Amino acid sequence: MHRSVALLFLVFAACSGGGGDDAGPITAPPTPTIAVSLAPSAGTAARGATTTTTVSLTRGGGYAGAVTLAADALPAGVQVSFAPATLSGTTTSATATISVGSTAAAGNATVNISASGSGVSTASAAFALTVPTPTIDVSAASSALTVTQGTSGNVGIAVSRTNGFAEAIALSATGVPAGVTATFAPASVAAGSSASTMALAVSATAAPGSYPITVTASGTGVSNATATVTLTVAAAATPAFGLSAAPAALSLVAGQSATSTITAARTGGFAGEVALAISGAPAGMTATVSPATLGASVTTASVSVTTTGAVAPGSYMLTVNGTGTGVQAQSTTIGVTVAAAPAIGLALASGSLSTAAGTPVSTGVTLTRLGGFAGDVALAVQGLPSGVTAAFAPATLTGATLASTLTLTVGGAVPAGSYPLSVSASGTGVSAATASLSLTVSAAQGYSLTATAVNLTQGGTATSTVTINRTGGFAGSVALAVTGLPNGVTATVNPASTTGTSATITFNATGSASTGAFTATLTGTATGLANVTTSIGGSVAGAPSGGSINWTFCDVARFPVWFAVQSGTGGTWTTVTPSGTTTRVYSFNISGGVGGVAFAIPRTGGGTDVTVQYLTANEIGAEAVGECVENRRKKTLTGSVTNLPAAATADINIGGGSASVTGPATTYSINEVDEGPTDVIALRSTTNPLTFSTTPDRGILRRNVNYPAGSSVPVLDFTGTESFAVASANYTITNAGSDQVLVVSSFLTANGFAGAFTFIDITSLGSTQRVYGVPLANTVSGDLHQVLAFASSGNSQQASSVRFVAQYNRELAARSLALGPAMTAPTVTSLSASPYPRFSASGSWQSEYGDGLAIGYTQQSSTSNSWTITASRAYTGNGATWTLALPDFSGVTGFSTAWGLANTSTNVSSTVYGGILGFAGDGAGAIGFSEGGSFRAASRTGTISP
Repeated sequence: MHRSVALLFLVFAACSGGGGDDAGPITAPPTPTIAVSLAPSAGTAARGATTTTTVSLTRGGGYAGAVTLAADALPAGVQVSFAPATLSGTTTSATATISVGSTAAAGNATVNISASGSGVSTASAAFALTVPTPTIDVSAASSALTVTQGTSGNVGIAVSRTNGFAEAIALSATGVPAGVTATFAPASVAAGSSASTMALAVSATAAPGSYPITVTASGTGVSNATATVTLTVAAAATPAFGLSAAPAALSLVAGQSATSTITAARTGGFAGEVALAISGAPAGMTATVSPATLGASVTTASVSVTTTGAVAPGSYMLTVNGTGTGVQAQSTTIGVTVAAAPAIGLALASGSLSTAAGTPVSTGVTLTRLGGFAGDVALAVQGLPSGVTAAFAPATLTGATLASTLTLTVGGAVPAGSYPLSVSASGTGVSAATASLSLTVSAAQGYSLTATAVNLTQGGTATSTVTINRTGGFAGSVALAVTGLPNGVTATVNPASTTGTSATITFNATGSASTGAFTATLTGTATGLANVTTSIGGSVAGAPSGGSINWTFCDVARFPVWFAVQSGTGGTWTTVTPSGTTTRVYSFNISGGVGGVAFAIPRTGGGTDVTVQYLTANEIGAEAVGECVENRRKKTLTGSVTNLPAAATADINIGGGSASVTGPATTYSINEVDEGPTDVIALRSTTNPLTFSTTPDRGILRRNVNYPAGSSVPVLDFTGTESFAVASANYTITNAGSDQVLVVSSFLTANGFAGAFTFIDITSLGSTQRVYGVPLANTVSGDLHQVLAFASSGNSQQASSVRFVAQYNRELAARSLALGPAMTAPTVTSLSASPYPRFSASGSWQSEYGDGLAIGYTQQSSTSNSWTITASRAYTGNGATWTLALPDFSGVTGFSTAWGLANTSTNVSSTVYGGILGFAGDGAGAIGFSEGGSFRAASRTGTISP
C-alpha cells in the first residue's frame, strides 16, 4: 500500500512540474465539513398548530455532497418535516415545519435538528419549542336582564377556546333564586360551535329583586370559566288598554262623510280583544266603527261618519267606548262640527185647493234658501190631470226673490174628483224640494141617475128607488120618465118632476104581463142640460100562489134536463115540460098549501146536480121569481187596468163574474157575467207572502153598466177619479169558544146581487178581525155590506162543524156579532142501494135555527152526481122534528137513474138556519136583506156508505 502512495505522488509531481528541474514542495487538501444553523432557533405552537424555522447549511473543505436533514429527541406528539429533506448541489437551506399534536404535553421542549452527509461529520442545531396550556372563556350578551313575574327572558351566552382546545364545553348556572328556572339551549356547546341561549323562566310567585346568576363553562382538561348575569325580577303590571282618536275633531258639510282612526294601546301584558261601540250621533248622522272588535294583534279601527242633508248644523260629540275581558272599559271622543249644506225648502200657502170645473184657483209659494245657496230656482207642478194647466208668477226665483203665485186653470171638462199634485223647486247643485198639493174639482152643474132593480110577479107591483146625484151646485128641477117596459107592465114616477135627490117608481104588472127579464130606461130632463139616462133591470114572474106558477130559468148553463113538482107532502111527482127558447119556463100548480120542486142540471165537465126543494106554495112562487134574478143569462167581457204596481193584484167583479190580474200584467178576461144592467167592483190589493194576508188599498165602483157580450170594459184606473181608498172596520165575534174564526165581508149593490165582492184579511184568526169594504161616501141607498163570520172545528182537512152569523149594513163600522150554538148532528141512515143509493136524515129543530134546513150529498169524483134537499120550517108543519129523505124518482117520467148517487162512500153536509131579521124574501135563503138584517146558520159534515 505504501508503495502505491509513493507512485501516486510521483505522478502528481511529474504532471505539475512541467519537465523543469525547479519543482517545489507538495501541500495536502483541506478537510470537508458541514455546519447547520436555525432561524429562528425558538418558537411556540399550541396543540394542533405548527411553527417553522429555516435550516441553513454551511459547506466547508470543498464539500459538495448531498446533506440529509433530520430531527431527533422529539417530545411525544411533536413531529418535524423538512422541505426539502435533502440539500444537494448548491441548495443551502430548507424549511423545517414543527407540528404539535393534540396529545402533546404543554411546556418547553428542545427539538434537535441534524444534517449528515457522506464523508463529513454530522452537524446539528437545537430548536427551543414552547407548547402553551389550553384555556376556555365564557361571556354573556348582556350582564343584566329584567323579567316580569309570570314571564320569561333570554340572554345570549358565548364561549371561546384558546391554545388548541377543541372539545365540547358544558354550561351550567348557579345562584338562581326560588321560582326561577334557568335552561340552556344547547346545554353543551359542541366542538366547532360557540353560542348558546340561557332562558330564565320567572314564575308569578318569584320574589321581585336582583339576583346575580353565575354561568359556568367547563371542559375536559381545561380550567372552568365563569360569567355573571344579574337577573332583576319585576313585579307584574296590571293589564289595561287606552283609546285615542286621530283626528279627534272632524268638520264637514251636511250630506258629506269623514273618517277618524281609533288606536288601542295595550299595556300590562293585556293581549285580549277590544270591542268598540260608538254613540252620540244625532238624527241625520250615522257613525260606524270597523272592525267593531280589535283582535289580539289589531290595534286600529276606522270610524266612518256619514251625514244626510237632514242633520241639523252644529257641534256634536261622538263617544267611542271600548271593552275587554279582565280590563277596565275605556273611551275616547270625536268632535264633529256640521255645517249646513246648500239647500232649498218649499212651502205652500195652502196645501189643499178646491174649485169647480171651469174655474181657476191659486195659492202662494214660498222658497227658503239654506246653507248660503243663492242660485236660480225653477218652479214646476207634477201630476196635473188632463184639462188642468199650471202657471207661476214668477216661474223662476232669483236672488232675494222668495215668493211666487201658482195658478191652476181647470177646464170645464175636467172630471170631478181629488187629484194629488206635487209642486217642485229645483236649482243647480241642490236637491229639489217638493210640496204636496191636493186639488179637488167639483163637477160642473149637472146630475146623474141611479135606480134599483125590480122583481115583479104577474098581477103584482114593485118599486124602484131613484137617486139623483147632483153636481156643481145644480139645483134645478129634473123630470123623470120610464120607457122600454115589457107588455103588461107600467111605471109611475113619484114625483114626476123634482128638485130633490130621490124619487120612487112604482111598477105594475097585469096578470097577463110578459114574463122574464127586462131592461127599462129611465130618462131625466132638465132645463139647460143634456138628457140623462140610466137602465133599470127587472123581471116578471108568474103569480106566486098555489095556482099557476111560472118557474123561469134565464141562464142557459142552468137549463134543467128534467123538472118535476109535487103537491102536498106525499103527492105524486109529476114531470113538467118547459116552454120558451131563450128561457125555460116551467108552468105548474101547487095544491094543498105546500109542495116540492125537483130539477136536474148537468154540470160542465161531467156529472149532474139534482136539487129538491120542499116549501110552501108561496115560498115556491118566490123561488120561481128569484131564479132569473139570481141566475141571469151570462156573457164574457175583456178589459184592462192601469196603475197596478208589480206584484199587486186587481180583482174585478162584474155581475157575478170575476177575474183577477197581477202586475205588471194589465189585461183580463171575465166569464159568467150576468146579462142586463149590473155594477163593476174592482179592488187593488197586495198579499204578504209570510202571512198570506191580502190587504186592499184602492177600489173602484162603477154603477149601472150593461156592456155588450164580447166587448171591452173601459179601463179601470186605480188612481183615477172614480177610484177610492177602501174602508175598513174591526168586527168582534163572540161565542166562538175554541173554534177557529174567519170573518169575510161582501158588498151587495142596490142594483141586485150582481155586484157582490168579497174582501178577506187573514192576518189573524182571533175573535176580533179586520174587514174591508166601500166608504160610506161611495154608497147609495140600497147598498149593503154583508159581514159573515165562520167558526169551524174539526181536523185540518175538513171542519166537522161550522157555525155562521151574518149582518147587513150600508156603513162598514166596528160591530159585534154573536155566533149561535153548534148544530146537533143529524141521524143519517141508508134507505136503499137500488136503483140508486138513497139516504134519510132526521133531527130536531133547534130554537136558534128554526127557519129551514138543507142536506147535501156529494162524492169524490169531479164527474160524480150531487143531490141537495132543502126544506122550510113551514113545510114541515112547524113540528119539533124533521126528516128529509132522498126521493126515489125512478118511476117519474123523464128521470134518469144515471143521475143518482153511485154505490160508494158519500159525503153528507147538513145545514140549518134561523134568526132571520130584515129579510124581504121568502125565508128560504133568497137574497133580500135590508139595513140591519141578519141571520144565523150552522152545519155538520160526515160520510155514509150505502
